[in-house]
Amino acid sequence: MSKVELSYIKEKVNDIKIEIVNTLTDAQKSVLKVVYDKVKESSDLILQHPTLDSALKITQMMASIIKLLESVKLQDGLLGGKDKKLIALEVGKLLIKDNVKDEEKQAVLLMIYDSTAEALLETMIDVSQHLNVKVKEVTGMCCDGLMTLFKKN
Repeated sequence: MSKVELSYIKEKVNDIKIEIVNTLTDAQKSVLKVVYDKVKESSDLILQHPTLDSALKITQMMASIIKLLESVKLQDGLLGGKDKKLIALEVGKLLIKDNVKDEEKQAVLLMIYDSTAEALLETMIDVSQHLNVKVKEVTGMCCDGLMTLFKKN
């Protein structure tokens, strides 16, 4: 990859970052900071791992971001799905920019991230929702069965 291509990619990445950060509300930005601070260290280990493929690095990083976002609560209640998605996508991008110092590796990761992160996030959410439904169904059957055993006639 030439210096000109790398320069162009970095410019585009910066434009995208500015656009996303400016669209976040103050509440979203404060959640972003908390999530970023909590996943920074683990994401650094993932992003610097010498043998992991770039796509796998992004997948593992996004999974840790999503897990953390599921537990975040605001004073008003839980964080909405749209908010979580915006925050997760921005946190992932910031983590790559801050943790990957090699410019060429950073540019490659950001290109892959920009083209896959949103679809990856949607897929993870979809799978998670289906698993939660199945767990509730199985738990409901199990608990109902146990309750009938313990009831006295």
